[in-house]
Amino acid sequence: MGGRYQAADVSEIDNAAVARAMGVAGIRVEDPEQLGTAVAARMAERDRPTVLVVAAARDPGQMLPAVDNRTIEIRQGDRVA
Repeated sequence: MGGRYQAADVSEIDNAAVARAMGVAGIRVEDPEQLGTAVAARMAERDRPTVLVVAAARDPGQMLPAVDNRTIEIRQGDRVA
């Protein structure tokens, strides 16, 4: 895209809690070190579905490519919500 990026701020939803409220297993992983254990534990449970939420960095400086939704360039023909 020629170095042009776009981002959006969205409300945070605890999808793991929503899953648990609906009767399925739900787990949220925020530490990369916990991912392997979480996946292994969920694979062992075969009685119900599992929603596994893996948290991503919220700091734009840690994202690749680094984006800032305040600096986008919108051109004629771009689709905007």
